Amino acid sequence: MRLLSSAVKRLKKGSFALLGVVSVLILTALTARVGRIPGNGPFEIFVGICLVGGILLWIIPRERYGSIFANTFGWLPVLLGAASWPYWHWWATFYPPITPNTAFFETAAQVLPVLLLAAVIDVRRSVTLKSSQLILPIIVVFLGEVNALDATAFEVGNATSSDFASVAASLTSTFIALTLAVLADIASPNEDNVNTHKSSLPPSPTSSIAAGAQNNDPP
Repeated sequence: MRLLSSAVKRLKKGSFALLGVVSVLILTALTARVGRIPGNGPFEIFVGICLVGGILLWIIPRERYGSIFANTFGWLPVLLGAASWPYWHWWATFYPPITPNTAFFETAAQVLPVLLLAAVIDVRRSVTLKSSQLILPIIVVFLGEVNALDATAFEVGNATSSDFASVAASLTSTFIALTLAVLADIASPNEDNVNTHKSSLPPSPTSSIAAGAQNNDPP
């Protein structure tokens, strides 16, 4: 209830937020329509899950980002990725005549290291996350990369639904890890105001004197 009330208050503060929400809903509907195949339940569920996740991120107060995402970064992406495996397997078996394409595994083998590198950079620059929290996400990326390379090199045209589900679950974990790494260090509105206030203040007399003395020093 608190999250819903905060979302309503945020919409009341400005019409631009409401326009943004409406735009996202329109784009979501268009995306589901463009990719829609008669009876394509997996795709529609996927779009719905992404929409719900985006709404949750929007209504959660920014003051709670650090405490929520920093504490769950080490295990939540891996848990959600493993939980998504049955869903991806169901998607791969939804159309019996269709088998996983080799191009998917080739692309995944290239994308996984890039996503992991981006997450590692964010963690190393973070003030709330620890490098030790990367252990489980790195293991998941390694497993997904091995599976993708194996399907590309040795299972051309013979990749199974389980291969697709394993690589897709690894991609899910890595994408969630990257998202949490970014969200964990998003400053709250109060911190933004403090930083803006500090940057707008004139320099103190002490700092001005020190700067003048440094400029007057002989070479």
